[in-house]
Amino acid sequence: VTTTKPKYLVIILHGYGANGSSIIEIAKILDKTLPDTHFVAPNAPNPWEGGFVDCYQWFSLSSWGADRDPAKVAPFIIEANEGLSQFIQEQLDKHNLQHKDLFLAGFSQGAMMSIFQGLTMKEKLGGIISFSGKVILPEFLDQQTNTKQDICLMHGDHDSVLPFSNFEEGKEILEANDFNFEHHALEGLDHTIDMRGLAIAQDFINKQIAKS
Repeated sequence: VTTTKPKYLVIILHGYGANGSSIIEIAKILDKTLPDTHFVAPNAPNPWEGGFVDCYQWFSLSSWGADRDPAKVAPFIIEANEGLSQFIQEQLDKHNLQHKDLFLAGFSQGAMMSIFQGLTMKEKLGGIISFSGKVILPEFLDQQTNTKQDICLMHGDHDSVLPFSNFEEGKEILEANDFNFEHHALEGLDHTIDMRGLAIAQDFINKQIAKS
């Protein structure tokens, strides 16, 4: 979604086995209350291991294991993070924006990447929005948290892909590490983004802009 001379940039990261074209659709709704914002959704760097055409992944799940220990996929996440860092800088330069004008949003695996990416950055962002993800602190991958970014955490309490326990765990991690964050449990929601989540995202972005 292109805006001439935008004031803000929202980079949206898709989930495992999807692509940027599928998730950029939510920008058509977010754009209605964020008219000065440019939205972009890149494809993850790796072809999806499920084998379908035009489907991608940020990192492999086949090597993750049932216990979902982030350390097992650390090299894949770190590698994807490096490419994403370059993409972010290119987009900021292209639109003549600063890091404070940037919001990182992601769904599922993309949410994990958004949080990890934002926390490794030295610059303060506008904020991070996590739809149905999992909090992976850089320290879990033997990396370093450089900035305490503001985070909006959302999760459906009927999520059949990434269990709701990930949300509860995420809250505990962020609280224990003194992050400034808000959290929203969405009643009856499975592993998807609904209008409630988009409204929460809009409100979060507007609140962050207002206090900047």
